[in-house]
Amino acid sequence: SEAGRRFRAEFVMSGLSQYLRLACERPGDIHGTYFPHECPEHVHRYEEIFGTRLSFGQTECAFSFDAAILDRPMPGHHQASYLGTVTRAETALASAHARTGIADRVRELLLTRFPTQPSPATAASHLGMSERSLRRHLAASGVSYVQLLNECLRIMAERLLADRRQSIKQISQELGFSSVTSFHRAFRRWTGMTPVGWRERGE
Repeated sequence: SEAGRRFRAEFVMSGLSQYLRLACERPGDIHGTYFPHECPEHVHRYEEIFGTRLSFGQTECAFSFDAAILDRPMPGHHQASYLGTVTRAETALASAHARTGIADRVRELLLTRFPTQPSPATAASHLGMSERSLRRHLAASGVSYVQLLNECLRIMAERLLADRRQSIKQISQELGFSSVTSFHRAFRRWTGMTPVGWRERGE
């Protein structure tokens, strides 16, 4: 869907922009940020992340900057410190994955597959394990598949509500709810607010 494609573009580009800014010495080093979708009503939120040099309705997602930036060492670069940091990070990452990595990977899968909602069996297959093993890993992390699914649905609901061009009914359908009423109940359970109340709060 268009909303799903827009979310994936925002998700990936916001992450890339953080890395790119590390390599830039001045904000003006980034000449432009391009998105294939049309300009949203909440464009001010884009400006908070990407700056004001934005172009919408383009053929692809892209950044424009001088190629010389790619040859610059990262600010504060120190080879010995880098190697030591990488070693510590890899050790910490291995430990983290052993404890909660599966839950994080399920979250990533659910967000990137939106609006499709993979079943536990599909998610387990994607992660290279049985459904029983997946449930056991998640239980060890203190979460269930349903909890992760609801968490990701809440994230997507809030992102879709930020775009006032879509009605509450359209959003409820986009999220896979059978009716607006069921969406209202779920959203209130997640946030303590109605979708309309949440949207008005952000005005």
